[in-house]
Amino acid sequence: MRSLYISAAAEKQLRDFAGFIAENNPPIARAFLVEMRAAFSELQRMPELGIRMIIRDVECRKWKARRFPNHLIFYVIEPEKVVIFEIVHGASDY
Repeated sequence: MRSLYISAAAEKQLRDFAGFIAENNPPIARAFLVEMRAAFSELQRMPELGIRMIIRDVECRKWKARRFPNHLIFYVIEPEKVVIFEIVHGASDY
């Protein structure tokens, strides 16, 4: 199994989304973090799950967490690791 690497930018985006959700609903924010971490683990086990696409001239993949499908996970598959480089809300211009 490949190792998992989450970029500093993706970690910040994850914390920012959770913080925003927590302002109105702390239990949902905790559920969001649990669900996103589960999605990361799923991608580590089966990295080919995501849809292939090109963003900013980078060939990558896109995946959604099951309970939070509006939050998109962008990642690349490298020989030894899966690199999550961005997490965005689906309504944003990515």
